[in-house]
Amino acid sequence: MKKSLYKKLFLCSLIICSGCASANVTEQTAATPQQTEKTNKQKNREKLEGIMKDKNVVLTAKDVQYNMPNSLDQKFAMSGKIELDDYYNYGFTDLERKYFVVRLTPDFPEGYSESWYIYLHRESFGKLYDTLQKNPYEYMLGLFEIPRQYYEKGQGNMAIAQLISW
Repeated sequence: MKKSLYKKLFLCSLIICSGCASANVTEQTAATPQQTEKTNKQKNREKLEGIMKDKNVVLTAKDVQYNMPNSLDQKFAMSGKIELDDYYNYGFTDLERKYFVVRLTPDFPEGYSESWYIYLHRESFGKLYDTLQKNPYEYMLGLFEIPRQYYEKGQGNMAIAQLISW
């Protein structure tokens, strides 16, 4: 009787184990922070490229910063990390009442980044201002423009936000 019971247990064990061996087992591992950041950057890059295509924009911030006088009143695309700032200078000096400013550090695919001062209309982008009051660093992408009326020769990277996402 005991031998019979042992044989049955042994056979059951073999059947169960053979079923496990033939089953498709999928292994998942958690993404590293670097992989997640790369994935987010790629998604943001694709989103920015979609906006550029939809709005027929061909210039990027990198194009504009090296040819600023010839890029006035033209929309250009950029994305990167932002934080509130208080830089009002050159032709943008008198905008503080109606605009707040953020410093945007671009995330160019080539790795080069020189900060831009982006001026955002307080009423239009009030939610972003409130968000930055609570969380000092955010990610923003969008379309920007250097209006001829504010441009002064020798100024740095300063532009007005036209269309943004954060």
